Amino acid sequence: MTSIKLRYLFFLLTICSTKVQSQEDTILFTKGFLDSINIDDLIKSSQKKSYFKIQASYLSNSVYGGRKDASALPYFTPSIEYNHKSGFYAGASLGLLPNSSFNRDFYSLDAGFSFDTSHRFGASFFANKLFYSDSSKNVQSSVDLSLGTSLTYNAAIVNFSAVITAMFGSKTDVALCLSADHSFNFESDTSKYSFSVTPTISTYFGTTGNYQNTKFEKRFLGYPPGTVFASISPNKFQMLSYEFSLPIYYDKESWGIFFTPYYSIAVNPVITSYKITLPNGGVSNPKYTTTEKISNTFFVELGLYYRF
Repeated sequence: MTSIKLRYLFFLLTICSTKVQSQEDTILFTKGFLDSINIDDLIKSSQKKSYFKIQASYLSNSVYGGRKDASALPYFTPSIEYNHKSGFYAGASLGLLPNSSFNRDFYSLDAGFSFDTSHRFGASFFANKLFYSDSSKNVQSSVDLSLGTSLTYNAAIVNFSAVITAMFGSKTDVALCLSADHSFNFESDTSKYSFSVTPTISTYFGTTGNYQNTKFEKRFLGYPPGTVFASISPNKFQMLSYEFSLPIYYDKESWGIFFTPYYSIAVNPVITSYKITLPNGGVSNPKYTTTEKISNTFFVELGLYYRF
């Protein structure tokens, strides 16, 4: 049954069951109600199934808000995830450095819940627990736990999203990512495969307490064991970067591949003041100030996944 027929049937049932209203009021009420929902979306929602997903991806460089290590930090990341039809999901991933021995740099545990409030609005809540190796060069390796929420609005032409994240570690940081995109979707006549291209522009805002601590401690590894490094500058909330990306997906019934090129433009160099306290209690320098060097970065992600 087509969407038009379903709308018409629902319209007739509503008129028959609403005897206390006038005919004109009933028509206006029903028309407004039907305009606020999408019958096709309701049908798809009822057909959702729970599934597992196994994925493997390659990231050419780890970049957060335009920030990165001095040298490229690529990752090979296998992961497994369980998605329940209710919207709940949970998974685990492993970040491997693609060197001769594929050393582990981190592993993470993830859980969350996503749902659609209507055919235009969606929301999700997520938690991410990270375990970095002591030798990690990732600029976010001071972060232990992230909690956040995302909101999406699917407009007629442009889709908008906002992701708010609280990150806990050596410091507590807050991040905000605002994005706009438009998807070009192509499906086979039998719906056995789909292809999509989604030009996206994003803007990142946030505090950088964990980033500052990580960069500073790794810069001065020559200090004696037990040395304490403390940031004494304001951990202000500011714009960090612009980012352009082009996610490309090819999806079949049980598997798919994706490729996403990124171009990140870092802005607002972080200026940080530190205090260094030596193990004997002496202060090496009451105030050490450093200004980060920023640059633009092009990187890509490539992956494949299998659902069952």
